[in-house]
Amino acid sequence: MLDSRKTQIIWYLLSLKNYTTLKRLSDLFNVSKRTIQYDLDAVDDWLNSNCISQLKKVPRRGILLDLPNEQIVLLKQRLSKQLKNYTLSPLERQQVILFHLLKYKKVTAVKRLATLADVSSTTIYNDLASIEKWLYNYDLTLFKKKGYGVKVKGDEENLSLAFSQLITSLSSDHYAKELESDIDRHIAQMSQQFPGLDLLFIKKKLKKAEEILSIKFSYEAYISLISHIALALKRVQLNKDIYMPSDQLQELKKTQEFAVAASLAEKLEQHFSIKFPIDEVGFITFHLLGTSHANRKNKYKQKDKDVKMKQLVEEIIAFVEGRLGLTFSMSPSLRDNLYNHLVPTIARLKDASSLNNPLLTEIKNKYSDIFLACGEALIAVEKKYKVNFTEHEVAYMTMHFLAAMEQTDTHSLKSSQCDQLIAIISKHCSVLDKAALKVDVNRFLKTFYKEQKR
Repeated sequence: MLDSRKTQIIWYLLSLKNYTTLKRLSDLFNVSKRTIQYDLDAVDDWLNSNCISQLKKVPRRGILLDLPNEQIVLLKQRLSKQLKNYTLSPLERQQVILFHLLKYKKVTAVKRLATLADVSSTTIYNDLASIEKWLYNYDLTLFKKKGYGVKVKGDEENLSLAFSQLITSLSSDHYAKELESDIDRHIAQMSQQFPGLDLLFIKKKLKKAEEILSIKFSYEAYISLISHIALALKRVQLNKDIYMPSDQLQELKKTQEFAVAASLAEKLEQHFSIKFPIDEVGFITFHLLGTSHANRKNKYKQKDKDVKMKQLVEEIIAFVEGRLGLTFSMSPSLRDNLYNHLVPTIARLKDASSLNNPLLTEIKNKYSDIFLACGEALIAVEKKYKVNFTEHEVAYMTMHFLAAMEQTDTHSLKSSQCDQLIAIISKHCSVLDKAALKVDVNRFLKTFYKEQKR
């Protein structure tokens, strides 16, 4: 069985085209190189038991998961099964035991706890030592008697407080883990669009930005920022210029978000061996400001948005919905993302400065229906602001709708039929690898049903 970290290591290795090192993995997963080595040994054993080629380990080069296509499909299927057979970590196991003891407030046999946590009685006795330390913080004790069982003892008020704190902790941990898992899955998919680009490094640096700004990014914010930065890196690597009006840039420099964006850009420069233009830093700042508007009071806050632009965003969404036969009501972030994208874009276009989108060809080929709908929807913006949206700019807008479509289809799922979900996606995407899509849909469905049963 694989725990969460080992599973994430496999997803990460799947996203790479070249070798990575123990140190790199150690830094990414915040554990020692020795622990990573143990994890890789366990991964090798797991791969072998599932009839999948083991990791390539080459001295002075590192580790690589190099598999033929049919084994990649098999591996993704096996990883999906892990969702049903997840092994609890020691902390999660202790939380399960605590929940049972605090909720039922009665003597429970160690064997019963072992069954609940799916481990041996010896492991439970080891866990009880850590549980006693946790209970001590609430003036509670753990009564243990061989052949009788265990029970938490203490004042009713302290028992209620401990249980309340445990529930809060469980809710927070669950949300954080689900968010982390969702982001990693999306990064694994994005790696196909950005081969060789270290997307997990970008995620790690965005976590640091969260800490500095004292905010929490939503799933949509993470994906939007990672996508934007990945595209920015591609622009820089292809020597494609981007321009931001100097007055806007000067205004952004006054914000804390700009300082964070500049620090982030410096880390990206060092890691990817590039030079980030100041204008790119400005556009990253725009994204950070859009993300933190719910947490901070500044002129970019949601309530201060231009009323006419907000109305225009609603018209764009309504047009695309009508053309595609979809509704994006389950993706409220789409409105914010479109607004935060359109404001600086229109400013650029007025100065005759357009961006190149490295993914234009792929977007036009795979998602032609959405691309055409976005292009037609933007005609109203062109007339109102007297600007011209190039195909590259339309492709950027399409990416926002693609992200929202994925979220909307996920929330509106009402059937367990894999073929029905594939039909929904295929309806809006002209060219798709149906075999690969079916694997991804099956993985999603298993995750979805697991959540529904909780």
